[in-house]
Amino acid sequence: MNALLRRSVIVTGGSRGLGEAICRRLAGDGYSVAVFDLESTSVTGERLAAEIGGTFLGGDVSNPRDAEAAVNSVVDRWGSLDALVNNAGVTGAHDPVGDFDVGEWHNCVDVNLNGTFYFLKYALAQMGSERQQPNGGGAVVNMSSLAGFRGMKNLSPYVASKFAIRGLTKAAAVEYAHKNIRVNCVAPTFVKVGKMDQLSDEMLEHLSSQNALPGVVQPRDVAGAVSFLLSDDARYITGHCLPIDAGALSRVANAREE
Repeated sequence: MNALLRRSVIVTGGSRGLGEAICRRLAGDGYSVAVFDLESTSVTGERLAAEIGGTFLGGDVSNPRDAEAAVNSVVDRWGSLDALVNNAGVTGAHDPVGDFDVGEWHNCVDVNLNGTFYFLKYALAQMGSERQQPNGGGAVVNMSSLAGFRGMKNLSPYVASKFAIRGLTKAAAVEYAHKNIRVNCVAPTFVKVGKMDQLSDEMLEHLSSQNALPGVVQPRDVAGAVSFLLSDDARYITGHCLPIDAGALSRVANAREE
């Protein structure tokens, strides 16, 4: 990675779990990392930021004013915004479409899809601005999911939002390529993080049984893929969604989903 071209990054949902792993990996790559997360995570987020030499920014991804403020804060602090990882997301309630609460639907879509859009909006405007061009540009990685490729029971807003993130990624990629800005996304399968850590070995085996490769994907596996897509090693990769799926999408399912 050319550190001169990739100086600063915002990671949304960065204080815990998968976001924490991404923040730690990017800090190790030489980025100045802005850990963006809810104010309620400030203790955890500020501790992480201190450990990796970054900064914590409190806010809500579903609030466009918070997204704009975060981008401006990074530019004021480090002079530019060079990368963005739209990691924040929620699974939402687990109900079939016909029983799904409207408020729950809006909350899931607001965080997963609208939050991604808000940060993209303000980050891309900054990366493509005269202040950052002609030697600027930047790179973005959005967070889709295996659920962005196929239906999953009782997760309709999550599935819909993760499918939409793939489309939004492609649209932004073609719109900003001429400004030297790349936009990609990753699509993990089940990752052993957060509540997944509390599952029994039997349940983990069940969830991972759809994968082709044995074992369970770890946060560092996703963080490594994000690091690659932001780096100059991926300088001609844009508009793509990289599945981190242990081969799940290559398999033909041999049993009904439980």
